[in-house]
Amino acid sequence: MPNSPAPPRFSWPMRILICVVLFHMLYRSTGILYPWEDWLGEVNLSRMPRALPTRSQIDKMREEAEGSNEQVLDEFKKCGLSLARYWNCVPEEETRARLKSPLDWTKYALAWTASRLQWCECILGIDQEWAMFSPKVGRGKYMSRARLCFEDGTERVVRSLSEPEDYTSYTRFGAGKTLGLDRFVFSDQSYRHEACAGYCNFLAHQTPTNQDGARLEAILLYEFKINFVPPGEDAHAFLREEMRQTSDHRSTRVSWTFYVFFPETKAGTFIDYVEGRPRSYSDKIDAILLKTQ
Repeated sequence: MPNSPAPPRFSWPMRILICVVLFHMLYRSTGILYPWEDWLGEVNLSRMPRALPTRSQIDKMREEAEGSNEQVLDEFKKCGLSLARYWNCVPEEETRARLKSPLDWTKYALAWTASRLQWCECILGIDQEWAMFSPKVGRGKYMSRARLCFEDGTERVVRSLSEPEDYTSYTRFGAGKTLGLDRFVFSDQSYRHEACAGYCNFLAHQTPTNQDGARLEAILLYEFKINFVPPGEDAHAFLREEMRQTSDHRSTRVSWTFYVFFPETKAGTFIDYVEGRPRSYSDKIDAILLKTQ
């Protein structure tokens, strides 16, 4: 009797899973060799889809709708539509207008695939980045600052732990892992969006009142970009100019206020940037923004 053929080592579902895992490992490991994060802006791609509302945001929407869940359901529908659009590899009309050469299409394909794989990592809780050996040299860094607004009209600006007061002369000892406190505090609400709320809540506990006893009314986060010193430039003069151009929230190099946090309710809201101005969310937020301009 002839010998029966040996059964396959792996079933087809296992083969597919192994192929997906190997593709992910190879693609994400080599993805650090090219600046796909910069290409997202060039080809008008979002890194993450629309974020689901937090519990505090859901409670706020229900309160504004007088107990109705219609606004909450509408928000979840928007998130679902955003996720469907996010996974559609066909570029939108605005994106297609920027893809004028084979190189542009290559950038789009690489950036789309890398960002979607990163989303899967975030969902599974295995997202990691280690750009130590990347050949790409950074030309700048987006930074965030917090404006603590008190009831008596005074303000206090809090810099991130990685931003010194004087870029040309500073030392830092013993910071350790506390530098991770505000690491993910920036305007992309779809990427680590809880970091903004956690950071603001930390600041509210640290400084509930000012030195005159006035209560902390709101915390505003704004974003700006610091350029690194190019080769051949006078480093001292260049950094001094960078400090001047980003001295406060009214500077021309500073972006809009992207997040508002109210310590009393521990509720925070991202402010989208539309047509050169922040989008209005509520009378309370508008009043804070007008008061602190």
